[in-house]
Amino acid sequence: RRQDRQGRVGGLSGAGWDLPSIRQLLELGQTLGVDVECWLNQLSK
Repeated sequence: RRQDRQGRVGGLSGAGWDLPSIRQLLELGQTLGVDVECWLNQLSK
């Protein structure tokens, strides 16, 4: 089960990210005052 979660996290920068979900994330980030781009960059490292 732990491996499955790591696989999903590893796929964040891959095909799992479609534009609508990214747009939702950006809107959510604006609402919360979070820099989503910076956060995503850290996730994809």
